[in-house]
Amino acid sequence: MLYRLHDARAAQFWDRRLRVSQEIKAAARGGSRGPLAQVSSNDGPVWDVVAVYAKGARWDSAYPEHAFADRPVVLVMEEFRRHLQDALKN
Repeated sequence: MLYRLHDARAAQFWDRRLRVSQEIKAAARGGSRGPLAQVSSNDGPVWDVVAVYAKGARWDSAYPEHAFADRPVVLVMEEFRRHLQDALKN
């Protein structure tokens, strides 16, 4: 699936130890509301999630707050595209 990303701003990688999933779940349990909160109670990895972050957002010591996140991806692409276009305008 790596061949589907054709934008230098996008990143995709393999997380064998599921550390990214664990951080997303911890952030969701810590107060994030919405679709990502649904994944915090799941025992498996976080997957099939699409998210948009504010320009300049960085994941340094804490998972950044998203401007938009939802799942499953196939059902939310139209809304994702709207949020992405808004984010790119700023």
